[in-house]
Amino acid sequence: MSMAWRILVTGATGCLGREIVKRLHQREVDFVAACRQDSIFPEEIRNLTVNYESPAVLDQAFREIDLLFLLIPFAEDMKQWARNAIRAAQKAGVKLIVRPSVVGADIESPYLWLRTEGEINKLLQESGIPSVIVKGTGFMQNYSRLYGDALKQGNLFLPEGEGRVAYLDARDLAAVCAEILVNPFQHIGRDYEVTGPRAISNAEALRLLSLAARRRISYIPVTEEATRKALSKAGASRWWTEFVLSRHLSNRDGIGELVTSTIEEILGRQPLTFEEYCDEVAEEFQSPAQNLGLRS
Repeated sequence: MSMAWRILVTGATGCLGREIVKRLHQREVDFVAACRQDSIFPEEIRNLTVNYESPAVLDQAFREIDLLFLLIPFAEDMKQWARNAIRAAQKAGVKLIVRPSVVGADIESPYLWLRTEGEINKLLQESGIPSVIVKGTGFMQNYSRLYGDALKQGNLFLPEGEGRVAYLDARDLAAVCAEILVNPFQHIGRDYEVTGPRAISNAEALRLLSLAARRRISYIPVTEEATRKALSKAGASRWWTEFVLSRHLSNRDGIGELVTSTIEEILGRQPLTFEEYCDEVAEEFQSPAQNLGLRS
């Protein structure tokens, strides 16, 4: 039984990590939440701070841990951070690592972000530690988290053409990961691909959001070069510029349009839909007059 295993959840304050922590807490699982900053959790949730740049800190954090949920933040040093974390897990005798990754991750990928993810997955698979890799598509919540200001202005400019993505609700991926953490033995060695129920383009996504918010929000495709210039102008490093751009281009080229039945197989239910997400966030993207109840 996994209840006897000591679980550490890294990335516990992020979009995915918070939802995993919530589900483990609801199921009364014994675990520790780890993050890179001061905890936002209530006192009843045990937590600690981790620093992927410090092997000594990782050694201390992973002591007496059996099951590690290993989320590596996107950053230029993420491969080295992964090496540090995996080495610390080896030293600590961690029995199983569950790692969230992305659909399309491959060491041979032409896209920087997918190639980097593939290289980290390979490090884990070659570590000798049993693992479960859970690859997801883009989160529905990214529209709110990453593009919220643009959507409120009414236009979203991205270099993704008419590419389609089977957008995934972060809560569904969290539910899958939590289920694996609670009942790990049947999943050891698996490489899952977790997606939303259907692939849609940005144009269709914003049409659905427009219907829910009762105002027009438009998607405007732009060029790769225009995006590169905008990122550089905003102060992004060369690496970060190419990393972010590679995410957009992989979406443009249909890498994320895969649809699987993994959620139904593991959770016994259908995945949440983009329409449900739109209904939940509609008020956030209504016009000021609508929010005041002054609809015409």
